[in-house]
Amino acid sequence: MLHEIAEIRKIRGSEGGFPRHPVILPLPPDSVNRYDSTESVVAIPKPRTEALVMAFRRTFHWAGILLLAGLFLISTGCNSGDDSTGVTASIEAEQDTPTTEKADAGQTSATNNTGNASIFREPPKMAERELHPEVLFDTSLGEIVVRLDGEKAPSTVYHFLDTYAKRGHYNNTIVHHVEKDMMVVAGGFYADMKPVPDRGEVTSEATNGLKNTRGTIAMARDHAYQHSAVSQFFFNLADNPSLDHVSRDSAEEYGYCVFGEVVKGMEVLEKIGNVSCEEKDIFSKLPVEKVVIREIRQIK
Repeated sequence: MLHEIAEIRKIRGSEGGFPRHPVILPLPPDSVNRYDSTESVVAIPKPRTEALVMAFRRTFHWAGILLLAGLFLISTGCNSGDDSTGVTASIEAEQDTPTTEKADAGQTSATNNTGNASIFREPPKMAERELHPEVLFDTSLGEIVVRLDGEKAPSTVYHFLDTYAKRGHYNNTIVHHVEKDMMVVAGGFYADMKPVPDRGEVTSEATNGLKNTRGTIAMARDHAYQHSAVSQFFFNLADNPSLDHVSRDSAEEYGYCVFGEVVKGMEVLEKIGNVSCEEKDIFSKLPVEKVVIREIRQIK
């Protein structure tokens, strides 16, 4: 069945549904003077004389800036007077401060100024509520609450929650595949059938020991490549040991990464698993009446 999901993704890719935005590097303005918009942009060197003039201009420009900076520093030094004593005393006082206190003060300052821990320090340990956030799936058939496992699947939880859910990319998406008594797949298409934007793949954490048991949520991916999960996910309607990690030898045996479980609303999930489906366009088991996920948001 997951082969069908993979095929859906392949078709989407071939139709441009998941375009990778190319990185366009701007060419230096002084190295290009024209290009044909119908062809590839090619740098055309300007005449040698004009290039030399531009070089001299840049040199004088930076020389002027350095001169002004030097004058400013000299004037600042002259105005400081005898403040050096105070600065020296301040440094000596700081040296007398216990190392642990200085570290704590530095950490607090970094956190207060940026709202996050400094990128030059080790990140603080996540609190229990951050390791196991709870998210609400507000669907057209009812609400489902899922507890995510950021302890055993940190990259996947971050990818799902911060990269997609918190940015609203899952709002107004649909359940696009229902395998009765097996799984419910979503996160790939909006109600107007346009694809969810590709925000990049996430490295599979299927080796984390979590199993594809009833009520768990896992990332869908291309069956031929284990690290190909993007936005699609699925709920297990039953125990599916065939989807668990077995070995690292092949993508097929690598398994599918579980990153949370349903803690409320399992009856809603079962209701979704029993809807009537049809084969339509590229979908093999699309619900006849759309099951819409209005929003996925963190509640705890």
